[in-house]
Amino acid sequence: MIFSSIDFLIFIVIVLFTIKRLEHNSESSKKIFLLLASYFFYGYWDWRFLSLILINTFVSYYSGRKIQQNENQYRIKKLFLMLNIVTSLGILAVFKYYNFFIESINTVFSLEANPLSSLDIILPLGISFYTFQTLSYTIDIYRGKIKPANLLDFSLFVVFFPQLVAGPIVRAAEFLPQLKNKIELTFPHFKAGLVLFIIGFTKKSLLADSLSIYADTVFNAPHLFDSVTLVFAVMAYSLQIYFDFSGYSDMAIGLGLILGFHFPKNFAYPYKARNITEFWRRWHLTLSRWLRDYLYISLGGNRKGTLRTYLNLFLTMTLGGLWHGASLNFVVWGMLHGMALALHKVYLGIIKVNINDYPEQAFTEPRAVTIVHHFVSITITYIFLCITWVFFRANSFDDTYNIFAGILSNTTGAHWVHISFYFIVPLFLFWQMVPHNENIRKKVFNLESYSGFTACSTLVVLIVLFSPTGLSPFIYFQF
Repeated sequence: MIFSSIDFLIFIVIVLFTIKRLEHNSESSKKIFLLLASYFFYGYWDWRFLSLILINTFVSYYSGRKIQQNENQYRIKKLFLMLNIVTSLGILAVFKYYNFFIESINTVFSLEANPLSSLDIILPLGISFYTFQTLSYTIDIYRGKIKPANLLDFSLFVVFFPQLVAGPIVRAAEFLPQLKNKIELTFPHFKAGLVLFIIGFTKKSLLADSLSIYADTVFNAPHLFDSVTLVFAVMAYSLQIYFDFSGYSDMAIGLGLILGFHFPKNFAYPYKARNITEFWRRWHLTLSRWLRDYLYISLGGNRKGTLRTYLNLFLTMTLGGLWHGASLNFVVWGMLHGMALALHKVYLGIIKVNINDYPEQAFTEPRAVTIVHHFVSITITYIFLCITWVFFRANSFDDTYNIFAGILSNTTGAHWVHISFYFIVPLFLFWQMVPHNENIRKKVFNLESYSGFTACSTLVVLIVLFSPTGLSPFIYFQF
């Protein structure tokens, strides 16, 4: 069920109407309804995979309880932590990585004559996201950061429909305390959430889907197009994936807010980043923090010497690339980002600048650097990101080679630029140059004011008039 579909519109209207009707009922009844609605939302795609999310939920809940009950018994609580990790990652490995590893073994050991058999399986929707959420829950209990929740609250945390299939990756410590509050619909939350939903809907339907017509056509047959078309298509995809994923995040955060829940922000103007470290503190924030807190730190972080720190960065991002998908392209994408993060850390060491001089909350206030240096830094970072996006988007390693070969050899072929590129890129460049302030956005899109109502209405009209026909799944649904 896609957020931009009529089916979802009917679904969310029923959910809101029912929550309003349950206003004076017990909080448990509201939670049970939201839980059942979330299971329906997930099962609407394929009800068979509800079994996987239920297994994950019960194993994680049971492991969390046992870890807490044996908090002073190191071996026992570690055993239950491993039970959860093995079960969660085992399910993920079978459905997401089994065929990839089998194909890799067949290739490496030249088993074409008698290849190992692959499985005819479908990747369950959102499995990577809810797996990371349940893992963070048990790890946080193991580390003594949170206490176990009751089964109802934990089940709702796992399957809550606004962020279930593509994030943000919400942690138990961020979500579970909110269930202690009264679940109710309020006008301030409704209008703020609706604005976010409309903005996200605009990013997805008007911008991302328009760019996808261009990017998908070129990436699906790169050998047919000339160098300029290939370069522009890579740029188009860099914007498409941002508008698509940040659009989903805005819609998810907006839906949560409408229902009275606050989710963490997932994007902070990533293409303003002046280096790769800053990019990963602006892009997919909840994944970046998850990888840092549960993988990078678990590997040793920066506590085991300089070389080990660089290796940990490289391994973390390589595994982060593999998390996105079971293909060599994603692995290379992660490796490139890992190497870039390590090299940037080396550079900071050479110029005697501490990594902590790049706090997440300080990116709206540029450092004391010249405008030219600022522009060059952003440009170099963006070029690197576009290069790596080729690996992320290309259908195969052969297509990746064809794209780079076509660009570097100034190849001839069809020259085609979709009209959406001419409209969206200038708009994006203007957006890049405008200082961003959340308070200004709230004033511009204040539904209680004439200007705010007009702004939101204009976005809706633009979506209706200019969005491509048909429903396009969100890019991150495949992960």
